[in-house]
Amino acid sequence: MQGNIVHLTSVHSRNDARIFAKMCTSASANNYNVTLIVADGKGTDNKNGVNIIDVGRLHGRFNRILKTTFKLYRACVVQNADAYHIHDPELLPVGLVLKSSGKIVIFDMHENVAAQIYNKKWIPYIFRPAISLCYKLFQYVALRFYDAVILAETCYEKININCKYVATVRNYPIVEEFEMGTVISRDEKKYVSYVGGISLLRGLQQMVDIAPLVRCEILLAGPPVVSDLEKVKENENWPLIRYLGVIAREDVASVLSSSFAGLVVLHPIENYKETEPTKMFEYMASGIPVIASNFPSWKGIVESIKCGICVDPLDTHAIADAIDYLLDNPEVAKRMGENGRQAVLQKYNWSIEEKKLLCLYEKTLRL
Repeated sequence: MQGNIVHLTSVHSRNDARIFAKMCTSASANNYNVTLIVADGKGTDNKNGVNIIDVGRLHGRFNRILKTTFKLYRACVVQNADAYHIHDPELLPVGLVLKSSGKIVIFDMHENVAAQIYNKKWIPYIFRPAISLCYKLFQYVALRFYDAVILAETCYEKININCKYVATVRNYPIVEEFEMGTVISRDEKKYVSYVGGISLLRGLQQMVDIAPLVRCEILLAGPPVVSDLEKVKENENWPLIRYLGVIAREDVASVLSSSFAGLVVLHPIENYKETEPTKMFEYMASGIPVIASNFPSWKGIVESIKCGICVDPLDTHAIADAIDYLLDNPEVAKRMGENGRQAVLQKYNWSIEEKKLLCLYEKTLRL
């Protein structure tokens, strides 16, 4: 065995695409002994060679931050691993305690939390700037003691991080999950789809509003912000939406194979404008054109590859017009889908990012 690595999360599911399907599975396949410690209440398991330990789920934000964090720490101590790979900002103090015990500790920065705080509805608006600044300072100090930091986005490289090893490991698709099996003709593809987190900031209202304006069905799938979902269900257009709820990871490819285009019309907030949306690359991997927000960084990718159409995400009619254009120009849509698929095969795929992850493990574990 190369070494013992524990992945630790209090927020994410045991089946999280980045943590389990990509990082844990890749490390296990490359002869690491991998344990994933979660708090989802689904019990202990072993999958893909990864030992999954569940400390139980507690309801409520503060229970999770305080009680669950302590449970996760105790589970870490029992494992006595060579390295601990931490995935949530609320677990940064756990990493510091483990580091004080001589352990190797890695932090995986999934999000720009300091920027995210400005959009947290549960934090009173007046306190957000101060809380964001406090978190930014705490993160800077804490990460000075960590052995390595992994960034999920290129734009996070601008964040002030003082750590020996910093690597960007993007969340690109696993190509094999989107292999082109039985080819469905474009005439049989019924939907324009969005698969991902369901919320108003991710374009939920606009996707509902376009339903009566287009000649196809809008299909949505993914975990919702419940209050946002309940709000749009009151909309007269909601019965026109096909909502699948949360679907298994293995079902994502099936949904996209029956779609002729993929939507990713996130709103222009700072935390979205510079990030690379995982769903956009999954649409590309599936060989379907993307209809994406016209943020400069997204537009640069979509237009250089010629894999879709960028629109103002707040303009319902612009989104509907893009869908109609793809319906009216099937050969153009087909070429866009093929261009996106080729780009993923050549550049935007997990096998490339996996090498960066394994290289970081080798450096930090000094193998």
